[in-house]
Amino acid sequence: MKAQATGNAVLTAKALTNAESDALEMTLPVEAFGVKQRAAKSGVVFSGAGQNEWSYAYPAGSDAGTRG
Repeated sequence: MKAQATGNAVLTAKALTNAESDALEMTLPVEAFGVKQRAAKSGVVFSGAGQNEWSYAYPAGSDAGTRG
């Protein structure tokens, strides 16, 4: 099974016979795969020494739900 979009999927299972029958329906969350990215940075941190900033950009068109 492959989902076409994120959201919820409804899974229905049925067991049918001439004598008895049973069914189950469950709603399951469909979550996107995370965006694979690697980044590295090094530096030194010590008391009283200003600040440092680091920014990161996600690829265009990536699903915002994968950004945890």
